[in-house]
Parts: sequence; structure tokens; C-alpha cells
Amino acid sequence: MARSVCLAGLILAWFACGVAAGQPYPYVVATEPLSPQEQQKLFHLPPGFEIELVVSEPQIHQPLSLDFDAQGRLWITDTVEYPFPPKGPGRDALRVLEDRDGDGRYETVTTLLDDLSMPTGVTPIPGGAIVFSIPSIQGCYDTDGDGQIDRREELYTEFGMVDSHGMNNGFTRWLDGWIYACHGFANTSNVSGADGQPITMSSGNGYRFRLDGSHLEYWWHGQVNPYGIAFDPLGNLFTADCHSKPAYCLLRGAYYPSFGKPHDGLGFGPTLIDHSHGSTAISGIVYYAADQFPPEYRDTIFMGNGVTGKVNHDRITAVGSSLRGIEQPDFVSCDDPWFRPVELKLGPDGALYIADFYNCIIAHYEVPLDHPRRDRRRGRVWRVYYKGTSEEPQQPRKVHDLTRLDLEGLFERLADPNLVVRMSATHEIVDRFGTAAKQRVRQGIQGPWDLNQRACGLWILERCGALDDPLITRLAEDEDRLVRVHLVRAMAEREQWNSPTFPIGDLIRKKLFDADAFVRRAAADALGRHPESVNVALLMRLWSETRPEDTYLVHTIRMALRDHFQQPAIFAEHARLSDDRALLHRLLDVLAGVRDARSAEFILTCLKADRVDRHRMADWIHHVARYLAEEKLGSLADYMLGLEQSQAATQLLVFRAYVQGLQERGVVLPEPFHPWAARLAEHLMADKNPFHVFEGITLAGHLRVESLYDRLAEMAASREQIKELRIAAMDACVATGGSRAEELLDGILADPTEIIEVRSKAARSLSRVNTDRSRQLLLDRLQTAHQRLAVEIAASLAGTRAGADILLEAVGQGKASPQLLQEDPVLHGLQAAKVSDLAARLDRLTEGLPPRDEKIAQLIQQRRNAFLAGEHDLASGKELFEKQCAICHQLSGEGKKFGPDLDGIGNRGLDRLLEDVLDPSRNVDPLFQTTIVITDDGLTHSGLALRDEGKVLILVDADGKEQRIPHDQIDDRFTSPLSPMPNVAEKTLAEPDFPHLLKFLLSITSSPKED
Repeated sequence: MARSVCLAGLILAWFACGVAAGQPYPYVVATEPLSPQEQQKLFHLPPGFEIELVVSEPQIHQPLSLDFDAQGRLWITDTVEYPFPPKGPGRDALRVLEDRDGDGRYETVTTLLDDLSMPTGVTPIPGGAIVFSIPSIQGCYDTDGDGQIDRREELYTEFGMVDSHGMNNGFTRWLDGWIYACHGFANTSNVSGADGQPITMSSGNGYRFRLDGSHLEYWWHGQVNPYGIAFDPLGNLFTADCHSKPAYCLLRGAYYPSFGKPHDGLGFGPTLIDHSHGSTAISGIVYYAADQFPPEYRDTIFMGNGVTGKVNHDRITAVGSSLRGIEQPDFVSCDDPWFRPVELKLGPDGALYIADFYNCIIAHYEVPLDHPRRDRRRGRVWRVYYKGTSEEPQQPRKVHDLTRLDLEGLFERLADPNLVVRMSATHEIVDRFGTAAKQRVRQGIQGPWDLNQRACGLWILERCGALDDPLITRLAEDEDRLVRVHLVRAMAEREQWNSPTFPIGDLIRKKLFDADAFVRRAAADALGRHPESVNVALLMRLWSETRPEDTYLVHTIRMALRDHFQQPAIFAEHARLSDDRALLHRLLDVLAGVRDARSAEFILTCLKADRVDRHRMADWIHHVARYLAEEKLGSLADYMLGLEQSQAATQLLVFRAYVQGLQERGVVLPEPFHPWAARLAEHLMADKNPFHVFEGITLAGHLRVESLYDRLAEMAASREQIKELRIAAMDACVATGGSRAEELLDGILADPTEIIEVRSKAARSLSRVNTDRSRQLLLDRLQTAHQRLAVEIAASLAGTRAGADILLEAVGQGKASPQLLQEDPVLHGLQAAKVSDLAARLDRLTEGLPPRDEKIAQLIQQRRNAFLAGEHDLASGKELFEKQCAICHQLSGEGKKFGPDLDGIGNRGLDRLLEDVLDPSRNVDPLFQTTIVITDDGLTHSGLALRDEGKVLILVDADGKEQRIPHDQIDDRFTSPLSPMPNVAEKTLAEPDFPHLLKFLLSITSSPKED
């Protein structure tokens, strides 16, 4: 296959580079900073809205997170350390802003802490705040009431800190009393509370924790780099995310897309929106649940877009219990390209608060972290409110100091149209009054309280242990779904349902068939947390009665059933064959998420009885091969051998699934399968379908079918075969023939009439023979090769330990150009070989050469001039993209998702795209650095590490192909700071073709749709 030029060269980090006011601009903004007063004049908002400054430098620096306390004070964390985490105490701050005269403006700024390290999360609590500061979540307390923090403790530690732009954030205390949070990009954290129950989070994830440090737990799995959390009145949880979709509504226990990471067997959780808002750098989210804005803005979401310098806007609609976001015109934009909205909060006054990370550089790894223009001192917070029209002027709502209200005053605030106020009043009642309020709350719920008061009131009683059985019964039949949803959610939080006096389970099971879909979804989720055998049939029934378009409810039911079938007793009772094929297929679908021997054995039983959905045969075979009890693998083998009579395409799918499943559990393919493999590979190679031929070649090579060497050699040498098949056949020749392939490959490599891609592959395959003679042949050809081929040969030599020494010696003796040692592919191999004194030897051998950066700069300028000088074909560029880039990237949902989505990539502009493609290793995000593996046969494998699947490491190489390397064959493994994609775009693409690709990439932009 053609080598991709895009895999890591087009990596977009959390803060990537983009556009302002719809026009491309350099990733380091050329303009100078403006004062807040100058910047304020350049904002654009819908008619009737006003934006005003809340606070700016020098009172704060670059803001990271915002939240409000019960007094209405605004808490801010800001940074001067970003993007470098300090060693030891930092210089970042926690500040609180206060409106002491009640005029709606924060005139007092108090610094509470000034030794934090990238404090990306904060939420006030009684007597202080909970703050994230690398590497811990800290409790920060004012014990003597003087307004200063005088005691601190680590509540949860130690969180990963490999990537300083992927930290814990979004701290939000919900009605249930838990604090919900996002775990950021690239980092891996193994953390537990005081109870010693750990969770391990790798890259994007979501969790919640107790205020006292006692316990934390998963809430969702996946996402790339979520930043910011918001709730709607029903308790649906939203996050903004980068590199997947801009926003999600997260279902408890669901898995969401990340780079190369798998789901749980049930598939990824359903989406909220499918558009990109023009960049992949979304952070901060607000669900507008207040009444200061006009009705058309209520029940919508706002998101910060640090790349485009806009606040994006989506209207939320429902299909059953499933939410959909409909793109709206941008809510806020600014003609000052330094505007970087990175966090949003709904204020208790109904205004939208925006943390502006004001900076000419918003990129993380795309720009050197020590770039001198990175601003570390400026930062602003803005407030957007609806001022109305001259005929109907509006003012921000009055902010009440809830700490000064008595119980009756707090009860009134439970009816406030602003969800932030209701949440804060709920916490204030629980924290300050506790059980002393229970009788009055109970009276209010049973008497005159409105739906919001009843919903908050039931949480107050539940958190105080005072929500009794009669009131539960009454609330379960409340006329408003808001109350019923919250009741079911509250019951789900209870650890025990086995009350002898009140059958909570029966009540929740009844709610599975409530008139409202949101209640039904809450009930399904609750039952998933309290598995009982009686639930299974009811959940199956609800599934059959639910419209497929209600994807949130369907996925919640499937997860609930998954959690049920993880219980041995429930599994034993309900996992049985059924004459109802629809019911059986649903059961099998759920069991795909139950990763144990019981589920594997049942699926095997269904396979043998031919009771499965044959379209998913490969899924079932893989699951069984991976999880079946070892003593039963013979039974699976017998079943598999009986499939040889299937059609070749079916044989291929099931055979591959079987091999991969065994490989992931560390088991080699049994010997009786080798003859079948040989027959299948031979049959596929004789097929007229090129895809089948390719798969046959791959199968023959993977299983080292020696009897097919001659056929493979013929295919590799034949110019009548398509290029991709010849390239695949070369590696298969090495696998099946070993040193027999040397003469064949050398002949192809030496033939100047062969196309360059074929000669390059011959060099790489020859290196994998890994003999003294194969290395000598490579050295011989190196001395007469042109530059592009010489790079491939040199990289091939460097790919083995012995070959690396030969290459360096050849350069020292003048037999090879020292310029080869400046090429990324060659450096990859030399690093992997761990050559002694490599840095010193490279310095000596390349002394006097122009710096690599200078050559790259010249190349970029040359290609830029060529692009600007001519007209280029969009269709040709799209074809090149599909061939070269889509093997690793998705665009509009098409392509593979090894690297980031490229929706909106054209917003980055010509100069940035040239750098991405031609110099991909300039600044590489740690998650996308090259993993180099040396196997026990001395060979080097390099690429992007996707995941460890059982006992197999899965890499994706520069061709966009997955490489599966068993752990027991790995001799050494380490990470290179270079990109997995070598900078060979100028060689891979003919110069006349390159501008076509640029034209297509520049056309990939996104703009808001009109409602």
C-alpha cells in the first residue's frame, strides 16, 4: 500500500491552530496583544446581548477553571506555569472574586493559594474548595474563618502528568453530592480513595469522587481529552471533548471513542452531535438552564473553541430519551485572534462566564513549548448577559448570598429557574442544616412545592437518609417526569434494595414502562446497578418495545443486561438457547460485552447449533477464542475445522478472528490448522478479487506457509501484478522463504526500471531477512542509489542492530552520504539499535552539513511557491487523500481512526499544513510519538502504539497497517520523540501531485449552519 504522509504529521493537539473570523492565520498570531478595553470592542454577539469584563491581568493570569460558591463568589484558578509542570511547588493560583456592594460586579480579588501547578479543576465546598494541582486532588480549607486557606490535604493521588495539557478538570458537584470530573489526554493514573479501591484511567475518561477523599469511581470510559462538564435539569451529563466529537451526553458505564482504543464489546456509546464546529480543540461546556437569556437560548449548549476564537452553540432536541445537537450560528466571536475561550460556566445571575486564556499561541505541541511568544501573564474572564431591547430591557438576575438565607429562604431558591442556584441551594441545605431540615422538606414536597423544589427536595432527604417509603411511593407517581427521573436516579444510588418493608426493586421495575422515555432510561440504568434475575426478562421486553432511534435507551438497556450477565447465578438461569431468534440475538449481543469463560462457552454452544447472526461470525469466534476456558479450546478447534467448507470469504474472516483471539490469550495456532491455512491462502491467492489475493498473501506470510513460497516469489517479481500485491508478497516471501528471498529482493531493488515504491519495499523486506549477506546486499545498493531510495535502504539497514553499525561505518568511510543520518526514518532505526555514543558519532559524521531545519525550511518554501504559482485540481487531491491519509485518519466519519479526525483541517491555513506534512516530527504530542519494538529475532518494528490487547501489542505502521506483536516476542520496547510518520511526503508524492493534496486539505473547513 502507498505510504501515508499524514498519520502524525497532521496531529492536532488539545489547542491546535486555526482561524479567526473565518480566515486562516498563522499558528503564532502576528498581532500584538490588546488591552481588555480594546478587545471588548471587537466582540460579536447576537442582537440584545452584551459582553463585559469581569477580571483581567494583572489581577489574574491565564484562567483554567471557574466555579461559583453559595455566596455567589467566583472562584478562578489561573496559571503562569503552563505548559511546563514545575518540579516541586508551582506558581499558579487559586483566587476568589467577590461582589461586596451588590452591584453585580466583582470588585474584590483575593488570592488564596499561589503555589499550585496547572490547577485545571476547582469547585468550592463548605469551608474551602477542592482543587486539582499536579499530581493530586487537594482539599483546601479555611478552618478559622478568616477567609484564607490554612489547611490542605491530598484527597486523591497520584495522577499521571506525562502530558501537561491533559489534566483533571471539570469538577462539578451535582445534586447527589458527588463531584464529577474529567481525566485528560495521554496520562495514565492509578488512583484510590481512603477505602483503597483503585481505578486506572488512561487518557480520556470520566469519574466521580467523594468530597472527603473516601472513594472515587468510574463514570464513563474513553473520549480523547474531555474538558468541562455540565448537567441539564434531568441529570444528563455533558462534556466537551477534543478529537472525537465536540460534545457528548455521557451514559454511565459506556465507552466512547479515543485513538485506537477498543470498546467493551457493545460498541461505543451514542453521539450527541456529528459536526465539528470547525476545529478539534473544544473545551468548556454549558447547558443553559436559566431564564436570563431569551427562550430560544434555553436548553441549548455553549462550547468554547480555543482554535477559532468562538463560542459555539447547539440546540438540543430529544428523540425518546436520546439527545441530538443541532448546530446553530456561533454565539460569540472576536476580531482579536488572541481570544481563546477555554472554559465556560453558567453563573447564578443567568449570565454566561467565559475564561479567556488570552494568547497569541494556543497550540500545545504544534508550537515549541518554550516558544518565546507564549504569553503567561495575560488572561481575562468575560460575562455575557442579555440586555434586551430598548422596548424590553433586561438585567442580569440578582445573585443571592445563600449562606445568609435561613431555611425558608433556601427553600425559595430551590424553585429558582436557574439550575446553578438550585444546585447550590440544595448543597447549602444539606451541608448547613442536614437532618434538621427533613421535616420541613417533607412537608414542602407533599404540599405546595413546584416540580424543581420537589426534585431537589427528594435529593436533600436521600442524602440525609430521610427519604422514607411512603414519600418514595408518592414521588414515583409524580405528575412531572423531572421528579420521577430524579427519584429513580436517587434510588439507583442506594447500595441495598433488599428492604423487608419496601420493595424498591419492584418500584424501579415498574418505571421501566413509565410513559416517559427519560424515566425508562433512568430505570434501566438503576437496574443495571442492582442486578436481579427478575430484571432480565423485563429489560429484554423493554428493548423489544423501544424504537431503534432511541439509541441512548437501547444502549443503556444493553449495558444493564451486560452487568446482569456478569453475575454467575443470573447467567446460569438466563443464558440458554431459545426458539425466539430475536431474543437469542439480543442475548448474544449483550454477551459480547461479558468477557469471561461462561459467555464464551454459551456463544460456542450457539455457534454449534447454528443459532447466531452469521453476519457477526467473526465477532463470536474472536470472543470465544479469547475467553473460552483452556480445557475447552479443543471443542472450539473441532468446530473451526468444520468451517473449511464455507465460502472463502467466510473462511478468511473466521480464521483471522480465531488466530487473533488465540494470539491475545498467548496461544499459538494448533498444528492441525496449518494445512487448512495453506489451502485457504492458496485459494485466495488464485482469486480474481485483489482484496482476496491480498488477504491470501498476508495469511501465507503470517503463518509461514513454506509451500507457497514459489507462488509468492512469482507474484512479487511480476510486473503484471498491481503494486500493492507485489509489496505484500515481498514480506510474505521473507516469512516463508527466509534467505531464499535474498536474490529475488536484491534483483528488484537493483532494477532501475522498477517503480520506486516497489524498490523501496524490496529494501525493507531484504532487511528483514536479517543475515550478513542481506545486509551486504543493501550496502552494495546504497552506494549507487538515488536520494529517495538511499533513505529507504539506509533506514532498512538501521532497522537491525548489526545493520546500524554497518551504516555508520559506511558513512564514515565515505561509502554513503552523511545527509542520510539527518533523515527521520534512519534516526528511528539508529535509536532502536541503541548504538553506543550515537549522539557523538552523529555529530562527528554530520559536521559541516546544513542544519536539518534549514533544509526543511527551504523545502517548505519551495513547495509553498509551487502551490501559489499554479491552479490545482480538487478531485485529484481528494483521490490522493483517500489513498494516502484515510488509511489512518477519519474525515466526515470515513477512514480509519488511528490518528485524529481531520474535519476542519483546512482552517489551519497553507503554512501550517506545509509544516504538518513536510516536517511531522517538529513537535509531536507524547501520545503520538513513535513506539519502537525490537523482537527477539533482532528485528525492529516501529509505529503508533494503539493498545495492548491481551498478550499482544498492536501498532499501526507508516502504511496504516496494524501490526500485532506478541508480548513474549518483544525483547525491548521504548518511545522515540519522533513522529511515526517519517518526513518523506516530498518523496512519496510526485511534486506535481503535492499541490493537489494541499488544495483538498485546505478545502476541508467547517462553518456554522443557519437554523
